[in-house]
Amino acid sequence: MQSQDTEFISEIMTPLVIDAWTLAKKSHLNQTYGDYPYINHLESVMDVSLSLGYVEEEILIGCVLHDIIEDTSVTYNEINDRYGKNIAEIVYSVTDEIGRTRKESKYKTYSKIRKNKKSIVVKLCDRISNIEKSILYDSKKLKMYLEEDASFKKGIYNESTLDYTKSAWEKYDELIKSVKNIKL
Repeated sequence: MQSQDTEFISEIMTPLVIDAWTLAKKSHLNQTYGDYPYINHLESVMDVSLSLGYVEEEILIGCVLHDIIEDTSVTYNEINDRYGKNIAEIVYSVTDEIGRTRKESKYKTYSKIRKNKKSIVVKLCDRISNIEKSILYDSKKLKMYLEEDASFKKGIYNESTLDYTKSAWEKYDELIKSVKNIKL
């Protein structure tokens, strides 16, 4: 069994995925996610992806780099030059747009996400991770995610991509249903 695990890990940890981890660690170095280094959040997002069977290099790198344009000095062009247009587009799509309010910002961002099936998966993995952590550590954020649920679903849902995104949607919906039973 261990040799299969090692084989799987070496299969998913391609040189580009490892390079993305290195870039993310360096770029998010002094940032935190709650009380933990920011890289823990990125690892959690990637773990969600893996648990749902999304093991493609582009998805894994998208999970690792999903906040890098938004939260660091790394640019779209740098991602494009280093990892190619497909990954740059995934990362760009999930990067929050500027808005006067969170609702406006998310509306603009969601319209980018729903055009790219891999961006939908990365965003769902991110949201699942955020909700799971909020259950444990931040009831205020959890309440916000629940209040945003309808606009989040409507904003990124694309029926034509459902064959690809279905397992991520199922996990998200299952999590939302379980969370609604928690008293906040």
